[in-house]
Amino acid sequence: METSELRNLYECERNRLNTLCDKWQKVLDKTPTKSINDENRGKIMAVLGQTRLLLNKKMKQFEGLLSDSNTDSEFTHPPITLQDLEGFWELVMIQVNEMYIKFKSLEEGNVPGEGNRVHTPKYRASPMPRYR
Repeated sequence: METSELRNLYECERNRLNTLCDKWQKVLDKTPTKSINDENRGKIMAVLGQTRLLLNKKMKQFEGLLSDSNTDSEFTHPPITLQDLEGFWELVMIQVNEMYIKFKSLEEGNVPGEGNRVHTPKYRASPMPRYR
């Protein structure tokens, strides 16, 4: 796998997670407080918070590693290898898949605003092959 393929995967997953966050935030914003019980509101807010944390921390860190791997800088010691990127991406995808499962459980729950149901991917990304 090439760095460009990893960047494409990263951008695709980031966009999917952002889309899910946006749609569920709209459910919270547009549904009257009385229509969603506190438990369901809390579930939605927890999933949104966890996803945003993943996007703003781990995925940003991966984006930085991708950028650093493309520059031959004397400041990146040891150099970032493709194997490093693939290993980190595998770890990120574990968390991404957990978020998809949580969004799916929100979708399947009795949360008002079901007309705004969000399509979640039907697949679970398989781990990347390990190169040794």
